[in-house]
Amino acid sequence: MNKIYVINNMGERELFSPGKLLKSARRSGADKELADRVVGIISNQVRNEDRTLDIYRVMKSLLLKEERSVGIKFSLKESIRKLGPTGYPFEIYMAEVFKRHGFKTKVETFVKGKATDYEIDFQAEKEKNMYLAECKFHDDVGSRVDINVILIAYAGLLDMLGGKYCLNYKNDGGKIKRLVATNTKFTNKAISFAKCYGMDLLGWHYPEDGGIEKYIENMKLYPITILPSINKNLLEVFFNAGIIFCIDLLNMDEQKLIKNLHISLKDAQKIMFDAKSLLNNNEQRIG
Repeated sequence: MNKIYVINNMGERELFSPGKLLKSARRSGADKELADRVVGIISNQVRNEDRTLDIYRVMKSLLLKEERSVGIKFSLKESIRKLGPTGYPFEIYMAEVFKRHGFKTKVETFVKGKATDYEIDFQAEKEKNMYLAECKFHDDVGSRVDINVILIAYAGLLDMLGGKYCLNYKNDGGKIKRLVATNTKFTNKAISFAKCYGMDLLGWHYPEDGGIEKYIENMKLYPITILPSINKNLLEVFFNAGIIFCIDLLNMDEQKLIKNLHISLKDAQKIMFDAKSLLNNNEQRIG
């Protein structure tokens, strides 16, 4: 079989790997039979110079038709990117994710260092452990957080640790760590530096045993941007109403959505169907 090279999100040519597609499908909840079948269809269609972005879009479409809950989960990375700087700010979303994991959180606070003041995207505290978090949102699917971001975050931490706020917290028995959170990946140099100097990183597939996707999936904190039934106009309606997590829709029904958000019955039914499919996995397969 001839080798096929595709264009990845970094704009680089790489060998087409059915194994990567299989792993992504399985991670989204597809059983082996479904994953093998869908990957087989795509493998027969892919051509040289195809973009991986387009390949994954085709895969999402196939999964949605075969098993809707799997197809929806397959869109997790894209759904976080859809939060965007002009939609629902990534740092506010992340603070809420930490809050639902039992942390006491504050958004966009200022911490005085020894030399200057610092704006913290969010602060998360639990059991005398505090994270001072820096969020790096990237709309470009090929972007990476590099070592320069980590260097700046670490320098800021050193100064903050010398300030009155952090000194008082540490004297009271607390521990303070710097966290850099992103919706994308880190470069190897960024990871190496963070490991060496005790900084925590949270990104896509990092740490390997608990990246941002695991943090979301553990408590089913999927953003509503993951639902295919919610278009851009409806997203604005939900954001303005303060509804950001799909799981919060389970406390509502179609009539409540219609009354509170002034949307149509048809839209409300589609949205509730998708939300229940994603969270309860109780839908019928769609042919």
